[in-house]
Amino acid sequence: MAMGLRQPTFRMLVLAMLGATLVGCGQPGAHVPGTAVPSPTEKLVQGPGVAAQLPAGWFDLSKPEASVAKLNSGVESVLYLQPSPGGHDYIWILRQPLTAFPSAASSEIASLKDEAMYNFAVEAKTTGCEGPDNEQDNTLDGEAAKLADYVCSSQVERMVVTVHGDSAYLVYFVTDKSTAEVNLKAFTSVMTSWTWRQ
Repeated sequence: MAMGLRQPTFRMLVLAMLGATLVGCGQPGAHVPGTAVPSPTEKLVQGPGVAAQLPAGWFDLSKPEASVAKLNSGVESVLYLQPSPGGHDYIWILRQPLTAFPSAASSEIASLKDEAMYNFAVEAKTTGCEGPDNEQDNTLDGEAAKLADYVCSSQVERMVVTVHGDSAYLVYFVTDKSTAEVNLKAFTSVMTSWTWRQ
């Protein structure tokens, strides 16, 4: 599969502690009809456990994506957002019950997030991406989160990991280098408007 078509299914495969795989979903968004209309202004979008502002000009493709993606081992698609249907740029938020994490039994939440980031870095490097860069601790609506960036041949990837209630949340942001600056602003607006629904 070409680098530009890589998707978070591969990320999930190497997060062995999740015990999860995504199967049969193809390129996220590729199946969406061309009749979708972008949001003319920011608007609230909601998924399981999370609400955020959809950036102006972006599409909320959460329902079509969730209906096609087959998420195993309790992995749930929360929100799937794109600036254009079928493109390579997207923000995909997934969640999984903490019971799927080995470290959850001892409540080592910080260790859980560190391990998720480590596995993400290992897989990114095996596919030619450089990083992690810009590693930082952050917050999503009051919950501690970890963030890291990776630079690939034609795109930039960012992962955010956080824990809320009885679930871990994984945020995948992928953007072509040519659209990285404008899409990073959209990603930041989604993250800063993030609110918990449970």
